[in-house]
Amino acid sequence: WNYRFSWGCGSVYGSTTIVFLANGTFRTGSSATIRGKWYMVGHEICWEFTNGCTYAGRKIGSSVQGMMYTTSGSKGCFYLTHRSTSTASMKKAFEQMQEAQDSNGVIRYLGPDG
Repeated sequence: WNYRFSWGCGSVYGSTTIVFLANGTFRTGSSATIRGKWYMVGHEICWEFTNGCTYAGRKIGSSVQGMMYTTSGSKGCFYLTHRSTSTASMKKAFEQMQEAQDSNGVIRYLGPDG
């Protein structure tokens, strides 16, 4: 997924990629050294970096949008878009999220390639 974020929800956004893995972990960027754990319930997704920075967002159309915060009180905004620019590919990615829900509505994974 393409991952864009702004501390303070300003007009300048940083960007990287994020990959959600089937084992409930994720990694960001090309080095894959920045990691953490994630889960999803319905259209809501949350992930937490090992340093305690937490993200919570909701699927809106063909993206995921939400807020992020740290244990020290910093806040910001983020959004995710699927790496594919194809509408059909993005639709398939979100369908896979829905299909992965267990009986409690918890999505265990997004797929090995985000």
